[in-house]
Amino acid sequence: MDNPRTKPFTNRGPILCTPRPALEMVPRTRIKQAEVFEAIPFFDILCRRGMPKPSRETLASLGRFSEAGFHILIALADAPKHGYAMMLDIEQMTGSRPGPGTLYTAIARLEERRWIEAMPSDDRRRPYRLTLAGRRVLRARVEAMRAMSRIAQTRLADS
Repeated sequence: MDNPRTKPFTNRGPILCTPRPALEMVPRTRIKQAEVFEAIPFFDILCRRGMPKPSRETLASLGRFSEAGFHILIALADAPKHGYAMMLDIEQMTGSRPGPGTLYTAIARLEERRWIEAMPSDDRRRPYRLTLAGRRVLRARVEAMRAMSRIAQTRLADS
């Protein structure tokens, strides 16, 4: 009988993944994305081998609220703000205002991860501020976007 680990595409159930370092085979020099995918078998890509999993330290860990979370972190980067002020700031940055459900769900997730924190308030509005951990996450995300932007500009210039 065939070993199911060697036959990833079967109709008999889920694909089984075995641990195998995939990216370690690729030298840590400047390589193109296509070369990376040639070095990683398709089965490894399906099993997310070598791919970073969203940890609690990345915006991707917020799931579908990662974009709203990113906008909130940007809105709080210069000064503490309450929810409505964040909504207006995000609208000014992006051209669209997030709904209250999206905003406050993202705020709750950011607060849970301690990337933002509520400040004491005298009235019904609750201001939030960016924590040091939140500032680190924002800087990392901005740097990743900067790198992607450089790649895109290079590729556009080549075509």
